[in-house]
Amino acid sequence: MTRPIRWELIEQNHDMLVKYATAIRVGTASTEAILRRFTRNASHPGYQAMLELGRAQKPIFIARYLRDRDLQREINEGLNLIEAWNRVNTVIFYGRKRRIRRQPPRPAAARDARPAHFRSRSGVWCTSTRS
Repeated sequence: MTRPIRWELIEQNHDMLVKYATAIRVGTASTEAILRRFTRNASHPGYQAMLELGRAQKPIFIARYLRDRDLQREINEGLNLIEAWNRVNTVIFYGRKRRIRRQPPRPAAARDARPAHFRSRSGVWCTSTRS
């Protein structure tokens, strides 16, 4: 943290924070709509209060995460599930322009290294067979 949390800003905008949190929970406003409203004007006091509240919640969450093994397992299981979906998506969507290739694409370094290796070997072979 570079500076202390501005608790007075959170106190001054407490009613607004409760209003937006309730709207999100009840479903009368989406999170995206509220954030879209704030991104137009980043100096909005409600937005600034939300940022400060987030700065206050972050160390609390980290302390809870370090203390609670069940929370660590739950988060790790969620991350593993996301990684599994990402692996499945790379297998499904590696085709290009709706054509499935026989092999998934290789990194550029591997593509460029192999022809140079073959060129150097073929050069040796060609020069060694000449009389």
